Amino acid sequence: MKRKQIEKQIKYESEHVKIPSVYLDIKQKIDHLPRQEVYTLNNTIKRRFSLVYKVSVSFVIVLLISLVLFRFRNADPMDDDSIVEALLYATITSSSYTTDIVNTQTSDEIILLANGQSENDDEIESEANYLTKYLKMMEILSNDTNNYEFTKQKLSALSKSYQLAYVIENIEGESINYLLTYELEEQEDNKYMINGTLIINELTYYIDITYDKENKTLETKTYQNENEYVLVSYHKNDETFNYSVSHIEENDIQESIEISFESKQSIRLSFMNGQSRGTYEFQVETGVLGRKYLQVQYQIGQYAGTMNIRVLASDNANYYFEVITSEGRTFSFTKTRRNNNK
Repeated sequence: MKRKQIEKQIKYESEHVKIPSVYLDIKQKIDHLPRQEVYTLNNTIKRRFSLVYKVSVSFVIVLLISLVLFRFRNADPMDDDSIVEALLYATITSSSYTTDIVNTQTSDEIILLANGQSENDDEIESEANYLTKYLKMMEILSNDTNNYEFTKQKLSALSKSYQLAYVIENIEGESINYLLTYELEEQEDNKYMINGTLIINELTYYIDITYDKENKTLETKTYQNENEYVLVSYHKNDETFNYSVSHIEENDIQESIEISFESKQSIRLSFMNGQSRGTYEFQVETGVLGRKYLQVQYQIGQYAGTMNIRVLASDNANYYFEVITSEGRTFSFTKTRRNNNK
């Protein structure tokens, strides 16, 4: 081949990025040419192929990085805000249940402050006393999620270790800090296992999470010791959030409840198994002095009515509640938190 033909091939092949085999082929074709022409053609080869090679290699590197980042990003269900919200509700429910129900005992100090008697005083007293254990959980769940502050960070570029931190205020304006540190393991059929620790205002819980991405279901197991734990199952029908909560101790179900809501304005609590026979609708209301309280519409056996429940005071060991029924009857309750390290 003549020099002009070879230069034409160089131009064509370099433009079509056929680098490895073509480069060697051209080198062989110029060996028989005069030294000066070989020198000129070599410079042409270097000039043409160098830029193409750099561009193509850079493109491949960028493509590989993008694919890796895309895979890591999409492998983590926590990138889905709706799942973060579902997990947030589940951790609130399970941790509140453990802290305020499992680890809180009912004292015998129940005082009827109103004069006179009513035929359903005993029924209301029993239910209200039992129900106040759910006050903290309900008031936090009733908060608008737009007021939640949460951040997520990856702890290592190569591993699937993450932290999810969020701060929530209860109706008393007190901040509750949640820190979830977890490892993510992807399984078959868009299912994930998430294992980690949940720290809430310095209390530490272990948490195991199973997430089905396709069916958008979530199940959490929260515990401080493996003999006693809280299971929360989450699913969403249309616009309704549904949570089933079970308290299990020594493999026996102590209590099962269902929580459902379409908006945070009204939360429905039903007892499937346990001491209560009631069904309740919770709403956060604001009193004349701007202080918030929970208004509860109840159906207890043959009795139906309204309770207004508010916290009178609290300290490290005790909670003090006031419950006013729709008949104007007022009860006060004291709850004692037991040692968390059973």
